[in-house]
Amino acid sequence: VSNNVKPRHIMVTKVSKQASGPTEYSETGKTSIDTAEGKIDTLDKKDVAAIRGISGVESAYPSLGTTPLYIANNNEQKKLELSTIDNYDKAITHVYVAGSPGDALGEGIVISDEYRKALGFKSAQDAIGQTVKIVLLKGGIPVPGAAKQAFEFSVRAVMEKSKISTAVSAPVLVSLQRLERMHEYQYTGTQYEGNYMYVTAKVNNKKNVDQVKKNIQ
Repeated sequence: VSNNVKPRHIMVTKVSKQASGPTEYSETGKTSIDTAEGKIDTLDKKDVAAIRGISGVESAYPSLGTTPLYIANNNEQKKLELSTIDNYDKAITHVYVAGSPGDALGEGIVISDEYRKALGFKSAQDAIGQTVKIVLLKGGIPVPGAAKQAFEFSVRAVMEKSKISTAVSAPVLVSLQRLERMHEYQYTGTQYEGNYMYVTAKVNNKKNVDQVKKNIQ
């Protein structure tokens, strides 16, 4: 359990009892991951439910990593690599140069001004209401004949590029519901389905963060 840069948010991982190095293959899915700090076990939906039930936890959501093929403007004349997508959290402060995501992003998307320029929109204001697409490969691995799907979003806001090199600096923000659907499309039926590297728990009060960390441990 560790703090991250988001106020009242803590990142929960499961320390593995296994030593770092080779792991026996399991038909039930990928259950451990090697990191720079050592091996961690993946979390599952039961773990997420358990964390949500802990006193002091306001909400909790799993890491929903996706591997986009690219992000593009509506006519796909501009296609850009995209390595990171984060879910929009209204509790996190961003500086918006145009538009506003409001309380709930819904089917919309927030893009960084850097990506706005690269996608060919003349100004931040011109980008508002425009359609962008994020294209995913089924399974996440570029193999011949792999299916792919475009997820369309309406630009709701353009934000300044974050000066912090963390998950918060993702150039694209979408709603948790859309991110869940994208993750399900890409990884259902694979070893990554239902296995999460970490869960982010939001504490109901910043004063309770240390106690919640103890409760989780």
